[in-house]
Amino acid sequence: TNWDDEIFIDMALCGAKFVNIDNILSGYRVHDTSITGTMSTANKMKKYRNEMFCKISNKNISSYSNILAFYYKYLRKFINYRDTLQRIKNGKSYGRAL
Repeated sequence: TNWDDEIFIDMALCGAKFVNIDNILSGYRVHDTSITGTMSTANKMKKYRNEMFCKISNKNISSYSNILAFYYKYLRKFINYRDTLQRIKNGKSYGRAL
C-alpha cells in the first residue's frame, strides 16, 4: 500500500532532487468500503512509517522523534496549504480527520 512512498525515499537517499508543482498528477476516492476508508491496513501503515523513519534516520523511534513527527506533520499542512484546503473542503482522507 505504500510502494510510492518507498520509491521516493529511496530516490531521495540516492540524491534525487524534488520540486513542488501546482498540478494535480493523480487522485483517488476514499469511501467507506475502500482499503483507505476502512483503515484495514492502519496497523501495517504505522509499522511501515516507523520502518521508513529508521531507514532515513538510522535511528529508532523515540519520544523526541514523535515530537518532531508532530511538528513536521503540521508544518506540511502550512507549507502545502492548497492540499490542506482541499482536505478541509472534501472531507477526511486515510480514515482520519484533518
